[in-house]
Amino acid sequence: MKPMERVLRAFSLEEPDRVPVWEGWITNDGVYEAVIGCSLDRYLEEFLTRKVVSEREDRIRRARILAEAQIKCYRRLGLDMSPIWGPAPPYGWKPVKIDDRTFITETGAIHRYSPKSHQTWVVDYPVKTPEDAKRYVYPDPHAPGRLDHIEALVKEAHKYDMPAVIEVGGGLEYTIEEIISLPNLIVLMFRYPSLARRLINMVVDFSIEIGKAAIDMGVDVIEISNDSGYVSGPMLSPKLFHEFITPTLERQVKVFKKRGAIVFVHCDGNVYPILDDMVSTGIDGWHAIEPQAGMDIGYVKEKYGDRICLIGNIGVSHTLPFGGEEDVLREVKERIEVAAPGGGYILASSNSIHRGVKPSNAIAMYRAGRKYGAYPKRQ
Repeated sequence: MKPMERVLRAFSLEEPDRVPVWEGWITNDGVYEAVIGCSLDRYLEEFLTRKVVSEREDRIRRARILAEAQIKCYRRLGLDMSPIWGPAPPYGWKPVKIDDRTFITETGAIHRYSPKSHQTWVVDYPVKTPEDAKRYVYPDPHAPGRLDHIEALVKEAHKYDMPAVIEVGGGLEYTIEEIISLPNLIVLMFRYPSLARRLINMVVDFSIEIGKAAIDMGVDVIEISNDSGYVSGPMLSPKLFHEFITPTLERQVKVFKKRGAIVFVHCDGNVYPILDDMVSTGIDGWHAIEPQAGMDIGYVKEKYGDRICLIGNIGVSHTLPFGGEEDVLREVKERIEVAAPGGGYILASSNSIHRGVKPSNAIAMYRAGRKYGAYPKRQ
């Protein structure tokens, strides 16, 4: 069975030939070096020899080269879907540099880069007061250059019959990542609910336009990234989530599915109290199911397995970084045994293959998924 059919059957809650295997992002150079012989950066350097004619040509060429390397790695690992990089900044735009590690993004948020972890985090927000919330304007989703790289990435994925997955922002995660802190957003929800909705809807409107354009370019699957939980529980009370976030998530799902895409949500943390709301929006699947946050995939399968495809649940906080290959093997077999029967399960990590994961463990996870994920043949 080819990857496209295998994935479509899983999202249709049917049993394909085997459990599909996927990874949202592999940002661990060690995995690329073990699988294709070099990191993505070095792969890119070896191919960027032609003179740059324009920013557009350079951006598309880089996307094509990186897509080739990524899909080469994914295919050798036996993965069934290919992630597509999301919206890019407009042509000509560059971050405002504050110092060597700190810069202002297109949304006005101030980010700081960590050379140790190769990650950035928000240190200040453009919206702090109700007056800021009234004046704030989110970036234009239709700005030139926003999605010019997409077609090259989709074409590379479809060459091997792999579904292309693009991540767009959810109303909670991207609002508190780029516009306003969570405490200040909650204050607005209680004191100025119309302003809270204004900010959330700006993010959602942007994401909807990006998703629509991506689907029109051939993207098959939309991943709405909407982290809403801590390890101990939801970031918002179930009441606030239901009032402010559920309607926007439902709106995104409705638009994307009407356009013919499969839609799933990525959400980390312990979100049992708001899971009914998320599932009620009509999503086709849910990714993360974070075991270190106490999410029991058996319980989720029993309660929601007839409505959504479950994706993930192999621990990125403990098993993949600190366990041995035997621990990975045991966890993969346990997840397949519990979540795969009847269909509707895609094996993946509970987030991504970050730089703290042992490359050997990541490779062992995918190998085990292919080995133990076969469904019984039906007569």
